[in-house]
Amino acid sequence: MTQLSFQTQPQQVQICEQTPKRRTQADRVLALLRSKEWVTLPEILDLRIANYRARISELRRRGYWIECYVKQVNGEKRTEYNLTLEPADMEGDG
Repeated sequence: MTQLSFQTQPQQVQICEQTPKRRTQADRVLALLRSKEWVTLPEILDLRIANYRARISELRRRGYWIECYVKQVNGEKRTEYNLTLEPADMEGDG
């Protein structure tokens, strides 16, 4: 009878240090807020973020000042968000 011998060598996995970090949902909301003065709720929903309120709260905890404005248009509520102040803007105050 022939005996088979299998030698396995561990595979080396290279991790590329330049792999781009995946943007978080909060980072995606922040990028949208930075892109224009007022962002509508449908624009935020287009990001496909189920719990957008939590992401806005997270940004606020990180020091971003985000204003929320609700207005009536033809009897419908319209919600808009504005990035008022960023943490870097506040560093000179103190």
